[in-house]
Parts: sequence; C-alpha cells; structure tokens
Amino acid sequence: MENERPQIVPFKTINTVEKFRGKTSLRSSYEDQVELIKVQIGDLEKVRMDLGLSQRQISRLLMIDPSSWTRWTKHGAAAPPHIYRALQWLMIIKEKLPGLSVIPAQNQSNAHLASQLDARFFEQQMKEEVKKREEGLDKMQLTVLEMQNRMQGQNQLIKTLIFAVLLLIGVIIGRLVKALFIPSI
Repeated sequence: MENERPQIVPFKTINTVEKFRGKTSLRSSYEDQVELIKVQIGDLEKVRMDLGLSQRQISRLLMIDPSSWTRWTKHGAAAPPHIYRALQWLMIIKEKLPGLSVIPAQNQSNAHLASQLDARFFEQQMKEEVKKREEGLDKMQLTVLEMQNRMQGQNQLIKTLIFAVLLLIGVIIGRLVKALFIPSI
C-alpha cells in the first residue's frame, strides 16, 4: 500500500491541451460528496426542473456560461463540485423558504419586481416569527406568574412553620425556666 501511486486523471486546460495530473485524496473526497449530493437532489437537469428555471436562468443564477450547462448536461462532462454544492444549498433554501424567488432578474424592472416579492415574503416571514415569539413570551409570563403564586404559598407555609417552631421553643424555654427557678412542692 505504501508504494501505491495516485490515479492519473486527464483534464483539459483552457487551450484544450490534454494533460495528466494525480488524483488527490481531497479531490476524491469532493467527488464522493458530489455523488452523495446527486443521490439527495438528483442530477443537474432534475434540479433545474425542480426549481422551475430555464437553462439560461440557471446559468445566470450560478454565474456560468450557458454553454457550460449544456456541456455538463448534454455532452456528459462533469460539473465542478462547487456547482453541485451551490445547487444543494439552493434546494435547501427553497425548501425552507418556499415563496422565495430564485429566478435571477434579467433587467432592472424585473430586479425591482423580484426584490419587492422577496421583500413581501420576508416581511411575512418576519411577522410570523414575531407572532411566534410573542406567543412564547406570553407562555413564559404565565409560567412566571404561576411560579410566583407557588412561591407566595411556600413563603406563607415557611412563615407558619417558623412561627410554630418559635412558639414551641417558647414553650420549652418556659418549662425549663419553671423547672429551674420554681421549686416543686
């Protein structure tokens, strides 16, 4: 195992000259993560369809050239691991905030409309969060009141017990004084 050499994997540079490089453990780890992400969210085209985006929109969202998307989906080339991670995060965000618009704006008017829709959705989410926190605060206030009532009852019980103990001590001291200072007949 010590003499094991890394696998040689071809890659293409910008001028498409084919070179070879070793496959590091980090690269293998990324490839394993990509396979796991594919199992979780599906292949590139499935994710695009699930998001309801055109190829141009998904390319704009990922800040890639549309020809890259076509190359990855039609010609069998592998997309970089960071593309799969970005899509995984996007799917998670879409699941957590279903009304959020993920369609990138094409021009200023669309950007304004998208930001308004996102702002309304965000405002609604914030209102719901405030309502939940207010309900939680109300529950905590009721709990505090119940605890205060219990403590008042316990304080009254403690005062009664202290009074009884003091009364008992008084009786005992009275009998001791009577026994010590008043001779029995």
